[in-house]
Amino acid sequence: MGAEERDLENTGEGNPRPGGECPVKPATTLRKGLQDWRTITGKHGDLIRDQSPLLALSGGALLVEILFALVGPWPIRYVFDGLLIPQEGSTILFVPPGWPQEQPLAFLGIVSAAVLLIATGQGIFGYFRTVTSAMAGQRMVMKLRKRFYSQLLHLSLRFHREQKLGDLLVRITGDVPMLRDVLSTELVDISGRAIQAIATLSLMFWIDPELAVISLVVLMAVSILSRFFSLRITKVAKKQREFEGEIAFTTGEGLTALQLVKSLGREEEMTRRFARKNRSSLRQGVRATRLQASLSRWTELIFAGGLSVVLLAGAWRVHQSSGMTPGILLVFISYVRSLQKPLRRASRLAGKIGKASACAIRIAEVLEVEPEEKDLPGAVAAPPLKGKIEFQDVHFDYRVAVDPQQLENPPAALKGIQLQIPQGQHLVILGHNGAGKSTLCNLLLRLYEPGQGRILIDDHEVTDWTIRSIRDQISVVLQDSLVLAGSVRDNLLFHNPDASEEQMVAALNEAGCQFLLQHPDKLDRILAEGGRDLSGGERRRLALASALLRDTPIVILDEPTTGIDPETSADLRKRLPRLLKNKTLILITHDELLASIFDRQIVMEGGTIVEQTDPTGTGGTR
Repeated sequence: MGAEERDLENTGEGNPRPGGECPVKPATTLRKGLQDWRTITGKHGDLIRDQSPLLALSGGALLVEILFALVGPWPIRYVFDGLLIPQEGSTILFVPPGWPQEQPLAFLGIVSAAVLLIATGQGIFGYFRTVTSAMAGQRMVMKLRKRFYSQLLHLSLRFHREQKLGDLLVRITGDVPMLRDVLSTELVDISGRAIQAIATLSLMFWIDPELAVISLVVLMAVSILSRFFSLRITKVAKKQREFEGEIAFTTGEGLTALQLVKSLGREEEMTRRFARKNRSSLRQGVRATRLQASLSRWTELIFAGGLSVVLLAGAWRVHQSSGMTPGILLVFISYVRSLQKPLRRASRLAGKIGKASACAIRIAEVLEVEPEEKDLPGAVAAPPLKGKIEFQDVHFDYRVAVDPQQLENPPAALKGIQLQIPQGQHLVILGHNGAGKSTLCNLLLRLYEPGQGRILIDDHEVTDWTIRSIRDQISVVLQDSLVLAGSVRDNLLFHNPDASEEQMVAALNEAGCQFLLQHPDKLDRILAEGGRDLSGGERRRLALASALLRDTPIVILDEPTTGIDPETSADLRKRLPRLLKNKTLILITHDELLASIFDRQIVMEGGTIVEQTDPTGTGGTR
């Protein structure tokens, strides 16, 4: 047993090691023969049902292709038994006795035409099968990828905080396509090859039952062997996909922080980190290849042994004149070899299905996560909001407690928040990093749900309304301003799809985005990915213009002056009170100059409000 097989075996006597399974026993192999296939179709069977018309056409074409394949060996029998080695007393269907010897050229011409017709039929229907199954596969991948991406967007930030971006990218760009062939081409191929194997065995039993039993034993041996190896290939493939996720994460991390990496001269260190992940993936890939090679090696040996026994027994029966003619023996040998083709295909496919099963499990792990952000039964669309906000004894913890110790003393991000924000008031939230400022706004947007307490807007609990209808009436300017790769127009329409060109120009003017309007392309100027061709202040102004374009009653600004030059910061301090007049504003900032121009301030520390200044400016402490 090689190292890769030993690594996959469980240690101990009868006890599987953590995360592993017990070694496969012969008694359980047959029972688990279709486990991987059930995993794939069980988790993504609806995709197959949606493409059932195309798959049915592909299956029908495959049946005709198989019919031609079953007829294929018989012209050989006609040539040998009818012309080359005719047997006394034997007859050939559709051929008058003695005619092949009387008209050999005509006989060979008809046989050759039959061979050409069979090959043409197989080619035409094989092409139709391949095209239709490929179309079904592409459509399945499109739907599955869309479903997976939509699920990622709807899952809560809590989920994404616990995941690595690179691994999620590998699942959508690598794992999903891996399922395409198995769910379409291989689905039809497996079904067709199974039918072909059954039909071929039936004809072999009709020709010679004793020789057919030998082929049936070979079939069973290969099936057991394939299952034995595919279970190990599945486990190795799952590990390899996980390491590929680590590679994607490391790659994205290095490229995202490329300026910092270069500034510190840490290119070699990042390369070494990447190489370690790469070697781990390589080891798993080599293990999978060795297992597949071992499977192919043993399969070929079993086939060769079975064929040699059939050839020996069949030739002896022809020699003894026991009813088998040379032509029939050649047909039987052709059937044995044709039976080996789907079996070889099945043995190779066992590894592919094992890998696809691992991918199906990884995809299902995400699709089966219940989104935390969901509307309660009976929730309705929110009416036009006025902007009054209230937090009543709100508690929140980013971590979900899983053991009694955590339940007793959870590290809460918010603890008993009591806060009222009247309609149209501008509230500034101050505090150190980690004090709970952004968490408070995230709860208002229902990016998370509070563990305890209530949040009200216009004296109604936010859970009475749908999440979408609340977010449509709140504008947000994040500390890391989002700039999409595309035109200025695309970025503005992303925030308000119904905005007119006049409204977009007005919003850009109000936010001081003359640098965009003065560009020759104006709204059609193409921006680089992430807004790399804009300065920090320019990105912040574009984000503010996007918020103004939404024209919502509630606005959240998260550190709008961080990382920009003093001139731009001073300009924003002048513009914000005027632009956001009559809107309820929640401003998170460390900029004391910016905070001083607004009428109310609160200070947060350790998830609580420790100080606040009332709207009249008289001050007060809570």
